[in-house]
Amino acid sequence: MTGRRLSKSEERKVVKTYALEEVKQEWKSEAGEAGLSLSRYLHQLIQESRAMRKQGRLKLGDRRRVEELEQEVDELQAKLEKQQRTHSNPEIGSSLIQPEMLEERLGEEYQSLDQVLKELVGNEEFQQGLRTELKSELYRLANQGRVEYRRGSGWRKLDSGGRE
Repeated sequence: MTGRRLSKSEERKVVKTYALEEVKQEWKSEAGEAGLSLSRYLHQLIQESRAMRKQGRLKLGDRRRVEELEQEVDELQAKLEKQQRTHSNPEIGSSLIQPEMLEERLGEEYQSLDQVLKELVGNEEFQQGLRTELKSELYRLANQGRVEYRRGSGWRKLDSGGRE
């Protein structure tokens, strides 16, 4: 089939797609935003993908590149979240432990450092901040070739020689 527009119904054929309902709704939403029917929208995406593949910018089954891009997006989101936290409360900076949160966790009774730590780790806000900083550091190490991420498996340290 060429890239020409089909106009005669006798030239068209029905093609079934099997997608998760959430994916189908996402496609419908994107099609609506583009002012296209779902069928026309999917046709356009396929044609664009074919053109990109011909130009060498896209290869079918290139999951590794997709994973790298997803990882890069996650890293940028983590950096953005960290920046937003820093700018929204500049006097705290990038400190993971915020004084107000710490004061809220302390009671009138004395608590050991281990008890205070256990209270903090149980706090959802603290966990989110820790998660964001942890992701940033893991992505930084990945960019340096010291660790790597595999979707579905997680993170691992690389040999000192770099990527395997």
